Amino acid sequence: LDIYPNFEEFERLGRIKHPLILKDGVGSVETQFKKKNGSLVDIFLSSAARRDRDITSGVVFTALDITNQKLVEREIKESQQMLQTVLDSLIHIRIFWKNTELVYLGCNRAYANDLKLSSPESIVGKNDYEFFPKSLVEKYHADDKHVMQTQHGLLNYVEPQINSDGEISWFRFSKFPLFDTEGILIGILGAFEDITAIHEADQKMTQIQDQLLQTQKMESIGRLAGGIAHEFNNILTAIMGYADLLQLDYPDPDTFIGQAAAIIAQNSQRGSTLTKQLLGFARAGKYNPLPLDINLEITKVTEMTTQLIPKSIALSLQLYSNPLIVELDRNQFELAITNLILNARDAIPDGGEIAISTSLISPTSDNWDVVRKMFNESNQNVNFLDHIDQSTSQQFIQVQISDTGVGMPESVKKHIYEPFFTTKDKGKGTGLGLPMVFGVVTSHNGIITVDSTPGQGTTFTIFLPLSQLEAVPQPQSEKLKSFSGEGTILVVDDERNIRLTLQHQLSQLGFTSLLAQDGKEAIEIYREQKDQIAAIILDVVMPVMDGPACFHFLREENPAVNVVLMSGYAPTDQIKEMISLGVSGFLQKPFSRSDLITVLNSIASIRTPKSK
Repeated sequence: LDIYPNFEEFERLGRIKHPLILKDGVGSVETQFKKKNGSLVDIFLSSAARRDRDITSGVVFTALDITNQKLVEREIKESQQMLQTVLDSLIHIRIFWKNTELVYLGCNRAYANDLKLSSPESIVGKNDYEFFPKSLVEKYHADDKHVMQTQHGLLNYVEPQINSDGEISWFRFSKFPLFDTEGILIGILGAFEDITAIHEADQKMTQIQDQLLQTQKMESIGRLAGGIAHEFNNILTAIMGYADLLQLDYPDPDTFIGQAAAIIAQNSQRGSTLTKQLLGFARAGKYNPLPLDINLEITKVTEMTTQLIPKSIALSLQLYSNPLIVELDRNQFELAITNLILNARDAIPDGGEIAISTSLISPTSDNWDVVRKMFNESNQNVNFLDHIDQSTSQQFIQVQISDTGVGMPESVKKHIYEPFFTTKDKGKGTGLGLPMVFGVVTSHNGIITVDSTPGQGTTFTIFLPLSQLEAVPQPQSEKLKSFSGEGTILVVDDERNIRLTLQHQLSQLGFTSLLAQDGKEAIEIYREQKDQIAAIILDVVMPVMDGPACFHFLREENPAVNVVLMSGYAPTDQIKEMISLGVSGFLQKPFSRSDLITVLNSIASIRTPKSK
């Protein structure tokens, strides 16, 4: 009894050994013996009756010292526990290992939690079919078998996974072959981590970089387009001006000259529309923003385009009940809306409906959250979004143009604002219409969105800030038919053909003209004859001295001087600054005779009594 650590251990051994001896003739159990110095040793104790299963005949004991063996076992167990602790501490990395039959031998806690297991030990003996759909298991096993067959690891490969809710997650995997101490393959070790957040961040960064490159590309093309438009506008101004003069002298289209004049005028107008599209795309055409009722502007555009729409297409208007005032350049906005209506027409080859509506949107609107999300996702106008964030009282006008046409796939929709991209047949589209619309909307501090599904039609939605100003009246073109003027007008332009064109047009209207090729010459002429000069038509972009510099000098000489600006292209800030200082009007090249009359008619001092 003295060799046992205590009496309880002695009794425990008896309870275990005696039944075993009676049953099997031998009883074996692990215990501890106490040495003379009081220390304990681990013992494997075997007991057997001297005669078969008769313990009354006496018992023979065999004791084997297994202290070293138990020490090694404890060290191994402690190492395993330490390894499991280390593996379990890797909360963002899932780790598992399998045998060559692809049955799990273990995993860390993160992987066990993913599989909804109570502990890592619970995975032992299970296989992938108990946790994953067959399609995934086949993919996993193909990778596992490849690793075991090649005995080389698969490192850092990325694959998506779709859960039962249809959500996509992205994982980075690595798998390695496992060998025993003899170098024999015994299974595989796998590790993976969820990199969905990293993957989405990378995608977002790539998207931002692509958007930046696209923006830079569009800005470069925009500058090129603006420059080209400026040059073409100068050419078209002379062509259009002389075509108008020819039509006045030869109004009969049945004569050769009358027909030629009409054709020249018609094609120069087409060229004018094209350059306006270029300026709109370049965002350089917002020259004269005025507070306008958008409902009236849309009504006027639809009246003009009705004759271009076949009877098989119904055009309906649902306009907001009260005036909706926006600061717009009338010509640019009319061109943009016309383009959207005609695009809708072209998308309905077999008849259908085009619906145009306007509404008022504000942070108190029921659908504000949806609208605000559209603003954020548009990635179009930073100033517009900043303005929303800084003011909860800002209201916005929403214009929607919907059609029941063929719709657009995503592959087309993502390119629609790119210049010269078109799905129309050759000769039926320039690919500048929607880029122009985009440019016009964003230059007016707005955004435009598109919703389209193949076979279900398309809806373009424009958002523009509501203005608190009072709307200017619609132009009264009827009064201009009998216009005539008197006095001297100084024409300043570096293009000789434009100077001569305006000289002949002004002469036909009753004016005398003085001509200058740049701002410096204009100042010299004005100093000498300012008492005779009733108004000045001044180009903006010129060599030697440009329009803005000349304008400021003229205002110093005479604060009441009547100056009409004209330009084929100029930075918007310059134009706006000069308009704010009180110019008498603005002519955007190329302009027609009626455009010229409209501007001149606004200067009371140069109208003859019968025009007043």
